[in-house]
Amino acid sequence: MNRILQALLYLLASFFLVLPLHAQTIRAINFADVFDTSLDQIILADIDAAAEGEHLIYELERGFPFLLEGSIEFDGDTHLEIRSQDGGGAPPIILQGVSDGGEVVDQLFRIRGETQLTLRDIQLTGRTDQGAYNDRIVRTSGTNVVVMDNCIIDEVGQSVFRVNGGDEKIYITNCVINRIGRPNNPDNGRFVDNRSDNIDTIVIQNNLVTNVTSRFWRNQGGSQSNYVEIVGNTFMYSGQHAFDINVVNELIIHNNIVADPIFYGRTTDAQADPADARVVIELDTFINDQMTVDVRNNNLYVSEIMTNSLPEQQPDGDTLITIEGFYFSAALQEGMMASGSMGTNIVEELDYILPPVPPIQFQFAATQDTTSGNEVPEAEPWDLSNIEEYAPYSGTNLGSEEPIARYIEFYNLCYNDDAQSATGATDGSPLGGQVTPACLVTSVDEQSETWGVQVFPNPTSGLVDIRFDQQFERLWLAVFNSTGQ
Repeated sequence: MNRILQALLYLLASFFLVLPLHAQTIRAINFADVFDTSLDQIILADIDAAAEGEHLIYELERGFPFLLEGSIEFDGDTHLEIRSQDGGGAPPIILQGVSDGGEVVDQLFRIRGETQLTLRDIQLTGRTDQGAYNDRIVRTSGTNVVVMDNCIIDEVGQSVFRVNGGDEKIYITNCVINRIGRPNNPDNGRFVDNRSDNIDTIVIQNNLVTNVTSRFWRNQGGSQSNYVEIVGNTFMYSGQHAFDINVVNELIIHNNIVADPIFYGRTTDAQADPADARVVIELDTFINDQMTVDVRNNNLYVSEIMTNSLPEQQPDGDTLITIEGFYFSAALQEGMMASGSMGTNIVEELDYILPPVPPIQFQFAATQDTTSGNEVPEAEPWDLSNIEEYAPYSGTNLGSEEPIARYIEFYNLCYNDDAQSATGATDGSPLGGQVTPACLVTSVDEQSETWGVQVFPNPTSGLVDIRFDQQFERLWLAVFNSTGQ
């Protein structure tokens, strides 16, 4: 089954499993509706007036910014859903507006109790209209559910998800997540941060997560997750750590690409001590017959460019090495051997059509920094010179002196179909997230003698021109990839 369809079916099944049936209220919000108020004021007033268990749905007009005066904070058993209106064009973008003198809030959404928050087909940014940073997008505690599907999330000061409960169920699918944390403050910057708090369920499927200053998953120790599923994602560039999952009853990690994790490198002395060595996927404990660990068909690699750009020494003289080869903790390897997934993962560097700019300057500044504290003053912002900003959203700098570049299109992480990763998934499909523009077949069999068809350029990874020497009233065209899909 196509993995994107599979993820959607999984999300749909999860949606109906966790949600009781309650009355729905759908409200369309256009840009003109927030001229004299803010989106959070509209939503919070409706939540206060909602019946017990009501499902409130807000459909935002595409192509416009929607500003929050403060956090959307609520508890109880309300189900809040925010999505874009039907149609084409840019998704609506939600950000905090503080140009009228308001204070920067810690997070855009704060939910407690037995609530559900669904965010679908929208863009969320942690960069305010004046250029300051919100720490988080969602902070959650309690027996609640968060569904985030087909969203763009960028420029967050600390973490996308901060989990403070123990019974949360979180489903993240088909999203593009970019620039989490600021290079001059690399101790912050995490995709998921649960520290010492438990998680019931987290499913991360078919996402692109890039440019994270600290780590993809932060776990401070002492916590336990019941079910963790990380399937079919691309993770690229994390500075200090990668995945610190700690303890989990059932862990499934399949079909991912993890490129250049822990790109700061480590000193040889630190990596020589197993107790202190950092690895890409960290599991503290494995107990056979009580835990399931299945980590298979993933591609984990350190690229040549990041290896070559890593300084040989820190200013204090300690020798630096990359994280290459330090992929799985000892406890994780025990679990993989028990599940038969050892030996199923690969190391293969890939060439992408349009990847992020390698964070070489950031890498050098952090490893050469001699200042005290956690700041890296010489680190420059993320380099986005290879993608185009979206001018209408860059105009939301209502109170700042300089324009704030904002983006709705990101990277094309398609790679050659002759790579091992192209058929490396558990079902024979490509590894990694299939969120950015669909990867076309690189060559086709031309049937020019039979049908008078010309296809050029061939092979190609870009646009293809198909011409016929006769006219057809009706034409059916089927395109298959190298695995027959």
